[in-house]
Amino acid sequence: MGRRHAIKAIAYLSVDLFTRYLPMKFARAVFWRGATTLTLCILSFSAHAITLCHDDGEQYPWIIKNGNGLNIRLLEMVAAGTGETLELTGMPWKRCLEGVEKGDIAGAFAASYTDERAKYAVYPMAEGKLDRTRRLHTDGYTLLRLKGSSVGWDGNTFSNLTGPIGTQAAYSIASDLVRWGVSVDSNSDTPETLLRRFGAGQLQAIALLTGEAQFAMRKPYLADRVEIVSPPLTEKPYFLIFGRGYYDKNRKTVDDLWSMIEKIRESAEYKAMQPGEQSSR
Repeated sequence: MGRRHAIKAIAYLSVDLFTRYLPMKFARAVFWRGATTLTLCILSFSAHAITLCHDDGEQYPWIIKNGNGLNIRLLEMVAAGTGETLELTGMPWKRCLEGVEKGDIAGAFAASYTDERAKYAVYPMAEGKLDRTRRLHTDGYTLLRLKGSSVGWDGNTFSNLTGPIGTQAAYSIASDLVRWGVSVDSNSDTPETLLRRFGAGQLQAIALLTGEAQFAMRKPYLADRVEIVSPPLTEKPYFLIFGRGYYDKNRKTVDDLWSMIEKIRESAEYKAMQPGEQSSR
């Protein structure tokens, strides 16, 4: 089954699950757009869809290319709970953030906080501080090195590092690494590209989202060649963010979405989809 048909099959399955377990009076549409195809998971019709973008690379377990990642499932449930229609579009993360900044896209997920992003995007806040209770999830970054390498990280400083650390383009860990005095190679648009460059010996070490790093260790071409360096580089909350222009015109809608995220994330139904929230955008 090709990519187009596989995505549609997942979409129809999602509709079947929603119509089976959710009252139709709460149902709305959730759109999921892959890199080359638009899939509609339609439960009922709404005139105004809220466009949200996400990285089109996999971020296990939050975003999986078949549309079944935990962030996707969470937002499906948020859409049903609020009565809003969400259009979810996968694209390179850098282009996603640029779309939010330009006002072409309402919001993006899942984004950690950076001062640069806060110039054009709005995060959930409480009493002037970042409101972690309305996050999508918690994740972090982990350092990977080739087996036999002496590259180290003790939680404060790196050792035996002679080249740049590889990261994905536009990922927040790059600015953290620069702040720590490390050179960075951010020329990889997807985790798969980054991992293949790493496996080919083009990079001495890479920084990956912790969940993705753990998943990468299962890949046959990497399993016996790489290892995770402890402790993790960082850990932080990740959010659904909105462009300032969109937020100014739709404050109640956005606040309702953020509040529903917290409610659904803490629900027994959502927690049953995972062994427990990762403490590993």
